[in-house]
Amino acid sequence: MINTRSKYKIALVGYSLNQGGLEKVMSTLSVYFGSKDIDVHNILLTNDVGYPYGGKLVFIQKNTKGSFLGKLANFYRFYNYLRDEKFDYIIDFRYRINPVSEVLISKVIYNTKVIYSVQSSKIDTYVPNNRLLSKFIFGNQKFVCGSKGIQNEFEKRHDFKNVQTIYNPISLPKDFNESDEDSNLGFKYIISVGRFESQNIKQFDKLIETYLRSELPERNIHLVLLGDGETKEKLQDLFKNYENIHFPGFRKNPYLYMQGAQFLVLCSKYEGFGMVLVEALVTGTPVVSFDCYTGPNEIIQPGYNGILVDNQNFDELRKAMNDLSANEELLSLFRKNAQKSIVKFQTETIGNQWLQLMKIT
Repeated sequence: MINTRSKYKIALVGYSLNQGGLEKVMSTLSVYFGSKDIDVHNILLTNDVGYPYGGKLVFIQKNTKGSFLGKLANFYRFYNYLRDEKFDYIIDFRYRINPVSEVLISKVIYNTKVIYSVQSSKIDTYVPNNRLLSKFIFGNQKFVCGSKGIQNEFEKRHDFKNVQTIYNPISLPKDFNESDEDSNLGFKYIISVGRFESQNIKQFDKLIETYLRSELPERNIHLVLLGDGETKEKLQDLFKNYENIHFPGFRKNPYLYMQGAQFLVLCSKYEGFGMVLVEALVTGTPVVSFDCYTGPNEIIQPGYNGILVDNQNFDELRKAMNDLSANEELLSLFRKNAQKSIVKFQTETIGNQWLQLMKIT
C-alpha cells in the first residue's frame, strides 16, 4: 500500500477539461477515480472546463499575462499546493515542450510519484528528443502511452524502462440519446469530428475537397464537420455556398450526431489513439479512417467494424467513401459489430489498469 490514510490522493494535471481528446481522457479518468472513493484533484493551467470531472477542481495559472514574475508566481502556487496536499500520485496529461520548465517542474515542483501520459506519435511534444536530457528531466518515473504504436515509437527514441500502454477509456453517458438537444438534421450525412486549429491536423479542408469529388453529393448524402476552433470560420466562409456541407460547431453531446451518421471519417495527418473512432463505434456508427502511423489500426478491424485506408491517400479515401455509402449490407454489418468491437476500451477495464499500475486495490 502507498499510505495509511483512508483515501488515496491523486492529482491529475492538465491544461483544461474541454473540447479535446486528451482532455476527454483526463475527464473520464477523473470521474472514474472519484467513483472509487479516491480523493481526486484536477489541477488545470487554464480556466476552461466543459467536460465532467470527479473530485476537486483547482486552477493554478491565475496570472495569465505571460511575464517572468507572473510565471514564477504560478509555479510557486503549484509548488505550495502539491506540498500542502501530499498526493500519492501525480498523473501529468500536459504537453511538455519547454525543457527549462520541465526541469523546474520535475525536479522542484513535483514531490511524489509521477506518471507521464504520452498521447501522440509526435513524441517530442511530450519528451525532448535528446535522450540524455529526457533522462535527466524524467528520471525513472512511469510513462503511459495511449496506444501500442505510440509505445513502440517512444521506446525507439528513449531508454526508459517503466513504459506501458493503457488505452484511452470510452465513457458514453447512459442517457446520451435522451438529450434535449435536437440532433435530427433531416438528411443523410457522414460526419467528422475534431478541432479546427492552425496546424490543420484533422485536415478538414482536404476532407471537404475529397467529399466534393466523391459520389456522395449526387446521392444527397451531406457532410457534417463537428467541432470548433480558430480556423473554423475561415473554412466555413470558404464553402458557404455549398448547402450540403455543415458546421454545427462544438457540441457537449457529439454522440447524438455520430449516432445519426452513415459513418464517421477520420483523415488526420497523425493520431495518437483516435478516440473519436471509439466514440463513433460505441454509438453503433461505422468508421472510415486513414491507417495513421499510430492509433486507428488498433481500433478498426477491416471488414468487421470499418475501413482502413492507405495513410494520406485521399483518392483511396474517396473510393472508400463511395463504396461504403453505396453498400447498405456492409454498413449494416459494421453497425452490428461496432459496439462489441470496442469492449476492451470500456472505462471500468481501462480504469482498473490504471489502479493496478498505481497499486491501488
